[in-house]
Amino acid sequence: MVLILKLGALKYKIFLVSFLNKIKILKKFLIYLYSTNNSRNSLVFKNTENLSAKSKISLS
Repeated sequence: MVLILKLGALKYKIFLVSFLNKIKILKKFLIYLYSTNNSRNSLVFKNTENLSAKSKISLS
């Protein structure tokens, strides 16, 4: 009975460690995505600012 519990705990520990590693990898990936997305958004924002400035000049 004790042996079965120890094996179960070992399996659970291995599962937990692998699960935490997956979360770490996912977190790094999400941070990477967020940072690249942020730079893209800022580029888009700068482009739209330029366009709006140009359209104001052409309107006036």
